[in-house]
Amino acid sequence: MKREYSAGAVVFREERHHRTYLILHHPDAKNSKGMCTPGHWDFPKGHVEDGETARVTAAREVAEETGLDDLRFYDGFEKKIHFSYLYRFAVGERRHKSVIFFLAETHTKKIILSAEHQHFGWYPYDGALKRLTYANGRMVIRGAEMFLRRVDAKAKKDSRAIHPRGGKNPRTNASLRRRSLPKRRGQ
Repeated sequence: MKREYSAGAVVFREERHHRTYLILHHPDAKNSKGMCTPGHWDFPKGHVEDGETARVTAAREVAEETGLDDLRFYDGFEKKIHFSYLYRFAVGERRHKSVIFFLAETHTKKIILSAEHQHFGWYPYDGALKRLTYANGRMVIRGAEMFLRRVDAKAKKDSRAIHPRGGKNPRTNASLRRRSLPKRRGQ
């Protein structure tokens, strides 16, 4: 059985404290028998080329498929999936595919879709779970959302540790400063 290696990214953006995920629609295709296979919704991904690291591949594929070039990758998130499928250009040929997904943030909403896709959408977590066609994709986005929730919780905890009054620094907050300063004579 032939093996393929791909890399991709779970791309998200934050807007007004709401996180949305980018999902691409791959169109219907004809298999080796001339039969139409249904399209599917998934993350941007593609084959790892010679000399590329998986993360470089993910960045290149996202740029090629969506036009996004401002990605910020999160260290500590890598999800690997494995599956077998019938190769559509050779009758009866099965292939084993391994894909590694990274997590990346963008600040760009506008997508320039490549010719290999029909549609795209920015979906909140629950909508993305429903839109993704394959269970592997849903597993990957669950992992990404859990990872980001831990990152958010840690950032919130760290900000409270630095500024115990809900993130406000008492040295710069005028109302707190007025309460903490002793009154001067004549007031």
